[in-house]
Amino acid sequence: MLIVQADEVERRRGLEHRGGTFFSRTLVTGEPRTPGNFKLSISENGVDHHGPRHRHNFEQFRFMISGEADFARDGKLAPGVLGYFPEGVFYGPQTNLENTLLIVLQFGGASGSGYLLPADVRRGMEELKAFGEFRDGLFHRNPGVAGRKQSDPYQAIWEHFNGRLMRFPKARYAKPVLVDSASFG
Repeated sequence: MLIVQADEVERRRGLEHRGGTFFSRTLVTGEPRTPGNFKLSISENGVDHHGPRHRHNFEQFRFMISGEADFARDGKLAPGVLGYFPEGVFYGPQTNLENTLLIVLQFGGASGSGYLLPADVRRGMEELKAFGEFRDGLFHRNPGVAGRKQSDPYQAIWEHFNGRLMRFPKARYAKPVLVDSASFG
């Protein structure tokens, strides 16, 4: 059994590639660069943190402790709501209506694409700055640089890190699944 005191874990800035205020405390991680890699963290997002409509090649659960995030046609994550965001499923755009505090579990899904830990994402982001810029929640390639002119930043980082195009798995759900814990006895 692993016991972690969250308030003793370093609070780090993250998701710089999306922009806005985002901090997290990583409580536990899996084996880097393996299909079953994972990260469990406590995240804080400001009202200036937003995400365009996008999808991932990994899975995630988000449990809202405080604040509220609006995912447009996909619903709102409010205190006590658990959101399951399956790999390959589009969601968003995300707008934080208040500062949020949530528990997040991200992990490699059935596609076997794995999950990049924050250190790898940060390294990939720094390396990609030689080829373009991260702006408005997207990665924009410099003129004359081979590749898509703009793309989802995580996708650009993943492709750079893995040296191949990302293949999104076929979505097993139509949209994210939101479960309100207040609806259960």
